[in-house]
This record gives sequence, structure tokens and C-alpha cells, in this order.
Amino acid sequence: MDSKAKRQTPPGDRISELPDAILCHLLSFLPTLHAVRTTILSTRWNNVWCTSAPISLQFDSRDFSSGPQQQTRFMRFVDCVIKLCGSSCNIRRLCLHCHSFAFKDEDFSLIHRWISTAIKNNVIDLDLYLFSNNNYDSFEKFEMPPSVFQCRSLVSLKLDTNCLTYSPSTSGCFPSLKYLHVTFRDYINERRVKIFLNCPALEDLTVIGNM
Repeated sequence: MDSKAKRQTPPGDRISELPDAILCHLLSFLPTLHAVRTTILSTRWNNVWCTSAPISLQFDSRDFSSGPQQQTRFMRFVDCVIKLCGSSCNIRRLCLHCHSFAFKDEDFSLIHRWISTAIKNNVIDLDLYLFSNNNYDSFEKFEMPPSVFQCRSLVSLKLDTNCLTYSPSTSGCFPSLKYLHVTFRDYINERRVKIFLNCPALEDLTVIGNM
């Protein structure tokens, strides 16, 4: 009787018994919104995704229901997560996809701070998709943080945006960058070509755009 009852006892939560490093690795495959939602499963899961290093942050505005408040809710969520990470985490990857946003200066100020935080936290892979749906003549422009060009931890950079401006360092760019994928939504000019110059470690370059 005892052995039968023992066989019928439901198994324990084996996932939560895993070490934090393995849990964090598993959660890194999820968009950050869904990784945060796992905290309702168990108190042990609270913040495990951001307390073990390195972490992968993946934000996509399409994970938020569409509507007039989509952009606001998305920006607030990303800002809360980045603040929670603070300076205590190694950010392996930052993927930030903002689809058809009506960007304002304050939005770009936030994005600038998020990227700067990732740079300070030794980001390896940076993936940015910033698409403005404003009238072209009234575009606000996003200025890439200068620290990106001198980041020694950055190995992979993917840019796809119609509202980006930047001023590459004259003393050389991307000392450790191996993979660069850039999509220009308008024409490639001489100033933009400077982003490809003086990348001593570059192994793989992809450029999409019109000359």
C-alpha cells in the first residue's frame, strides 16, 4: 500500500531544482517579457533571470498588444528591466526592436541610456531595430552613444533603422567587433560609410541599402 501510494505521488518541481546558472541560460532563449512572467511560477524564480550572469535581454514591441498605449507600455517595461539590471549584471545580449513608433526626444534619451548601460555591463551582441513612422521631414534622429564605437566587449552589431545618426570616432571603431550587419532604409552616403572603416577585428560584413 505504501509503495503504491509512493508511486502515485506527483513528481517535484525538477526545473526549480536546477542551479541558477542553468535556469538563467534556459530563460535567455525567451523574450524578456516572457522571462519576467516566469516569476509567478515560484518565488525561487524571482529575478533569477537578471541575477545570474551573463544575461540576454530581448525586447520586441510586437509582444505588446497593439493600441494607442503600446509604445508607452513597451518603453516603461524596458526601462524598468534595465533599471533592475543596473550595474550588477553582465549583459551578454541586448536586442531592442521598436516597430513603427512615433519617437520623441525623450524616447531617444531612454534608448541612449539603455544602450549605454549595456555597454557598461560588457555587452557582446547588440541588435537594434528602430523604425519611426513619423513623416520623413519631421523625423527625430537617434544619436548613437559614442561609447558604442569604443566598446571592447562588443563582438556583434546589427542595425536596422530609418532614424539613426552617428559620429564615429576618428581614432578607430569597434576594437573587438567581428560581425557587422547594417540595413539602411534610405541612401548610403560617404558619412555613413565611415562606420565600416578602421574595424581591426571585422570578419563578417553585411550592408543592405541603396547607393
